[in-house]
Amino acid sequence: MLDSTTSKIIAGLVVHKIFCKPNKELEKRIKEQEEREQQELDREFEKANRISKECDELIAGLKAKGYLKPDPQPDNKEDEGTWKDTLLGFFGLIGMILFLVWLFS
Repeated sequence: MLDSTTSKIIAGLVVHKIFCKPNKELEKRIKEQEEREQQELDREFEKANRISKECDELIAGLKAKGYLKPDPQPDNKEDEGTWKDTLLGFFGLIGMILFLVWLFS
């Protein structure tokens, strides 16, 4: 009767459908737990947003009153080395070359 693989799979699915009925109460409790956890996360998220907004308002108020310096405007200049940095790099390179010449001679 069950000589082909397809008929075995179909028989297994039928047996599974008949004997493995889902536990509705367990699914309901799991869903309720997930909903409670999501509500808790939403409350924490709202609390964090409210605190962040209050901090931003306080900082803006302090800046308006002059207690805090305004944010520095970013300049678009890249950090350029001074002539002292260039000179130091040049002498460092000469020093390494002289060391290698001394080492291998």
